[in-house]
Amino acid sequence: GTFVKKGDLCFDVGANVGNRVGPLLSVGARVVAVEPQPGCQRVLRLRFGKRITVVPKGLATKEGTMQMHLSENHVLSSFSKEWIDAVKSARFNNTNWDKTITVPMTTLDTLIAEHGRPHFIKIDVEGFETEVLGGLTSPVPWISFEYTVPEQSDKAVACVEIIHRNDPSARFNYSKGESMVVALDQWMSAAEMITHITGDVFRSSGFGDIYARGAGH
Repeated sequence: GTFVKKGDLCFDVGANVGNRVGPLLSVGARVVAVEPQPGCQRVLRLRFGKRITVVPKGLATKEGTMQMHLSENHVLSSFSKEWIDAVKSARFNNTNWDKTITVPMTTLDTLIAEHGRPHFIKIDVEGFETEVLGGLTSPVPWISFEYTVPEQSDKAVACVEIIHRNDPSARFNYSKGESMVVALDQWMSAAEMITHITGDVFRSSGFGDIYARGAGH
């Protein structure tokens, strides 16, 4: 988006094969791509080479290892069995998650200690957003995370609450589907956003990204 400019450090969490990396590089951002799937890591290195830093790990609330459930197409792989069970019955009933791999996990706080404070963190991790954000204990200017409603409304609320805890002045907005265009004229407080998430208008949007903007941005 336009809020990222030349030289800004961005964390792409759940980079997959890099669909969001290209646009960030094109504005001159520095990109740290966090991607736990070996197949996707290979694609990222082939596509972008030395222009990005690939972190071959997952993100959670603490360091360690976790089992990741892989989907055939890599796009829907997840650390969250609960998320898989929720979407398997509805959205993706012909997808199989028949393979698991053990993945090293780190935290956003650790990544910040290693790479510096990012201007923007993009999170796209199939139902694991609260765990990723749970590993962050300080404010960041811009954060976006994917939402799925109505199945995961409570997850979206929990993410807003975590961001608010780190940055009480953060304001929120969202974009529907793949549009990347913000839906609300006015950015909302955490409390207003939580009320909005539980309402019918938002619930009918299906999926998209919620944006959080820190004070002074």
